Amino acid sequence: MAGLKLVSLEEHIAKIKAAIAARKDKNFLIIARTDSRAVFGIEEAIRRGKAATDLIYVEMLESVDELKKVVKNIKAPLMYDTLENSKVPYMNAKDLEKIGYKLVIYPRSSTFLYARTSMKLMTELKKTGTTAGFLKDMMTRHDYEALLGLGEIKEQQYLDERM
Repeated sequence: MAGLKLVSLEEHIAKIKAAIAARKDKNFLIIARTDSRAVFGIEEAIRRGKAATDLIYVEMLESVDELKKVVKNIKAPLMYDTLENSKVPYMNAKDLEKIGYKLVIYPRSSTFLYARTSMKLMTELKKTGTTAGFLKDMMTRHDYEALLGLGEIKEQQYLDERM
């Protein structure tokens, strides 16, 4: 990642220790992340990943072998951030769990799908002047409002006004 600047290992560890010391709720999860793989290589990423905390996230790994190496060398629970179409071949959550990852996230998946679908929708709208071809794939307004919990929000607002 061009232009990526990292703090020293000492500062990295100090920040993690400060977060742990500042924690007020034992249920508050502290995830230590390092992007050092991209700048200093896998060995430094593992060294930084050994800083003790609840969960370790070693970012920007480049192969399945590196994923396995991280698991082998870091004894704390590990998190993996799935990025479709990255250097690491796509792996499902079960396969990552078998390797040793305790938490797998998919933070960009819905955004990537939404962007592609939106482009198709807008292209069709421009071409035909209608979105009718997409109606079968759309939520109804009622279902969307239910998903958002708007009924509960309106009910709470009504109760608040009556108090």
